[in-house]
Amino acid sequence: MTVQIFIFLIAAGVAAGISGAVAGLASIFSFPALLLAGVSPISANVTNSISLSAMSFSSIHASYPEWRNHKQILKILAPAMLLGGCIGAILLLATPGASFQKIASGLIALASMSILIPKRSGPAQAKHLWVLVALMLFVGIYCGYFGAGAGTITMAATMLLLGVDLKVGSALKNVLLFLANTMGVLIFLFSGQVNWLMALPLAIGFAIGGRIGPKIVRAANPVALRWFISIFGLVVACWMLLK
Repeated sequence: MTVQIFIFLIAAGVAAGISGAVAGLASIFSFPALLLAGVSPISANVTNSISLSAMSFSSIHASYPEWRNHKQILKILAPAMLLGGCIGAILLLATPGASFQKIASGLIALASMSILIPKRSGPAQAKHLWVLVALMLFVGIYCGYFGAGAGTITMAATMLLLGVDLKVGSALKNVLLFLANTMGVLIFLFSGQVNWLMALPLAIGFAIGGRIGPKIVRAANPVALRWFISIFGLVVACWMLLK
C-alpha cells in the first residue's frame, strides 16, 4: 500500500466517521474508498465493518450526555440488534447482496424523508415499543449485511416511535449500531476476508470522525441538520439503486 492510499483512506475514514456519527451514513464514503483502493466488494464490506467499530466506540463516548438517560430503552432494544447483527453477518458471507441492497435503498429513502417530521424533545416513551424492537431486528440484520444508511433508519425509527429529538435519536443510533456491528465484527474476524492493511488507516479516520460528529450534532441548527441528513440519505438511496 502506497503512502497516498494510506492518507486517502484516513481522509475517507474521517469523512465517513463524521457522516456516520451525524447521519448514520458512514459507508457511503468508506465503502467506495476501499473499492477505489483495489479491494474486492465482499472484502471491502467486511473490512469496512471492522474499521467501523472504531467510529462506533468513539461516537458512543462522545454522545454519552444525550443517551445516558435512556439506558432502559437501550437494554430492551439491545438483544434485537445483537441477534440481527449476527444473522446479517452470516448472510453476507453466504449469499450475494444485490437484491437486499435494492430493498434497503427504498427504506433509506423513506427513513430520510421521515426525519423531516417535527419531533418534540422529551424522555423516551414505551408506546409502540414492540414495533421498534421488531424494526431494530431488521435493521440489525441489514447492518450486519451491508449497513449503508442503517443509522438513518435507526435514527428515524427512534424519533418517530419514542418521541425523542434529533440529538437523542442520533445518540441512541450510535449505541444501537455499535451493538449490531460488534456481532458482525466477531464473525468477520474468522472469515478470512478482512484486509487488515486497509483497515488500519480507515479505522484511524473513523475514530477521528466519530469523535467530531456528536459535537456537530450538539452545535448545529436542528432544522438545517434534519434537511442535510434527509438529502444525504436520499443521495445514498439513489447511489445504491444505481450501484
